[in-house]
Amino acid sequence: KNRLFEIILFFVSVITYGQVNIATITDKKEYNGKDIVDLTIVLEVTGIDPASDFPQVWLPDLSKFETIGKASNRNFYIDDDNTTVYQLIYQLALQPKQAGNIKIGSSLVSSNGKRYNSEPFDIFIDDKVPEKTLSKTTSKSDDHLYINMEVENTEVYKNQPAIGILKA
Repeated sequence: KNRLFEIILFFVSVITYGQVNIATITDKKEYNGKDIVDLTIVLEVTGIDPASDFPQVWLPDLSKFETIGKASNRNFYIDDDNTTVYQLIYQLALQPKQAGNIKIGSSLVSSNGKRYNSEPFDIFIDDKVPEKTLSKTTSKSDDHLYINMEVENTEVYKNQPAIGILKA
């Protein structure tokens, strides 16, 4: 019985080792004409060795959007089963270039010679802006200013300078 239990435990550990999950999501499925689309891409690889090569990620085709801002975050942590988990999060602020149904394609990841992808989905952009959101300043001018800040060093020590670049 012990030998059978060890064999089953071995196969279960092999199956769960190196699991890759990738998801592409937005905050909602319907947007008004001037709304910003918040796109989040989450990658989790379970059982990765921190000294090994990191998975390569390809973002979906975003040619129907103007990128207003972007950010990413990378984490390593150990879950309840003492398994190392690598987590990568991309966040993009997008302004649609056209109204109507827009398909957001799959995000792809390559890990250990295999490719994984997220599910594509559609969002709807309404070309009308609700009147209650229009104010005197926005009705007279469609010029909006967005500021994006990029920091070169994401890890700094006390009293060490960090360089931030603002793009308007």
